[in-house]
Amino acid sequence: MRNKENFDYEVAFRYLDKVYVLEENSCINTHTKIHEWGLEIVFSLVSIFSINVNVGQEILVAWLTSKGGDLTNFDFKFKELTTNWGVNYCIDLEMLVVSNPELNLCNKLVCELAKEIDVKILKFYTFKSLTEMLSVIKCIGYERVDNLHGHNFNGFRQIRLNEIKDERNNNDYWKNWVRTTRLNQKT
Repeated sequence: MRNKENFDYEVAFRYLDKVYVLEENSCINTHTKIHEWGLEIVFSLVSIFSINVNVGQEILVAWLTSKGGDLTNFDFKFKELTTNWGVNYCIDLEMLVVSNPELNLCNKLVCELAKEIDVKILKFYTFKSLTEMLSVIKCIGYERVDNLHGHNFNGFRQIRLNEIKDERNNNDYWKNWVRTTRLNQKT
């Protein structure tokens, strides 16, 4: 393994310029057109150039900075939200004779997610089902994860940029919200 004293960063910069483009603060592979997490790129640098991980991360940070990337919001790996939920919550609500436990769960999730991420769109709608709400959460950039870390609850983790774009193109809630937001901004 080479360390930073005997490695020319320009070689790695040329490789990164050829293979990646920075789009919406995400690295998009120019060949596959797929968003890659920062750590995936670091590990590819490590294997291609026989450098250690710290040097690979320094190279990526320097390259991102040179491209105007915002390192405070850059995703070196996918993020998991601390908000979680489970089937037990719905069962408890049914036992308390709550008329619509799924709607109640949606409302609770919206409140919890609002503490972690910007969820203006979730507050804009009242969802009739958990499925509808989960589809909008994918538009925000997170997907449902079942049995998170081996526990019997569900959580959310960040998804790739291309998946977000696909979901936004196919989600009627998202399209309606974007259209309404734009109309409100014009007036």
